[in-house]
Amino acid sequence: IEKEIYKNEIFNVSFNISDIVTLNKKEIRNLIIDKFSIKNSKDKELIIHIISKKTPIENATLENYISTENMINDFGGVQNAEKLPTTNTVNAFVENDILFSNIRTYFKKVWHAKFDGTVSQDVLTFRAKENIISKFLYYILCNPEFT
Repeated sequence: IEKEIYKNEIFNVSFNISDIVTLNKKEIRNLIIDKFSIKNSKDKELIIHIISKKTPIENATLENYISTENMINDFGGVQNAEKLPTTNTVNAFVENDILFSNIRTYFKKVWHAKFDGTVSQDVLTFRAKENIISKFLYYILCNPEFT
């Protein structure tokens, strides 16, 4: 299924759920980079950033740490974590980032961040580029053809 979205240029977004479920983290990242591109006559301009900014574990709390365990199925949001990881660092996210669980993607654990926080390595963090509305990107990632 192909969707056309207009923003100065037209770009196509098409995914097949069976393709996503069988991919590893690197393959998912490459697929997203490839699909979320605005194609013009000379090159591609990404509409998202894939964030992997590290922060010390001391910045993580049960209230701001997001992992696949405390993301709720079917786009249900998040709940407080029950435990923190034992690693020295975690990734950081900011309000309006989109968090996407890359473990068992058919559970549809996608969340539009309402606050700044920390995130597990098993959750991909996407940030809309400056000229893209983050809620728009969230809705694309919630599209049944993607999740």
